[in-house]
Amino acid sequence: MTVMNIWLEEMAKSANGESFVYPGFDAVSTDGITTDVTDTSLDGEIGTRLTLTGTRVDNQVQWSGLRLSTDVVDTSNGDTLRSLGMLSATSSGTLLTEQSPFQLLHTASFEIEFINNVIFRRP
Repeated sequence: MTVMNIWLEEMAKSANGESFVYPGFDAVSTDGITTDVTDTSLDGEIGTRLTLTGTRVDNQVQWSGLRLSTDVVDTSNGDTLRSLGMLSATSSGTLLTEQSPFQLLHTASFEIEFINNVIFRRP
């Protein structure tokens, strides 16, 4: 997973008591992307964004979102998912992370749970 530069800025805002955004939704894409920390949108995004549920234990946050069988766009062939991003809103919003390490065929026969873990620590 690649953390976008804008998310680092949003975390700095939160530490200073300013208004900030945080991950609330996953988006999937059929494009294989080259991750870049300056990206502002997820190329090839399809379907409805997934609402994330977050939990935190100490310095680790885990967000999970469920892509339902009814979210499949190409119901006859399935959706070939190649990348994933976490965003701040159900549409538009701020792209906070992106990743493209997979190729997964999602058909209407099953659901997929995406789990994103972020550990905040010193190098």
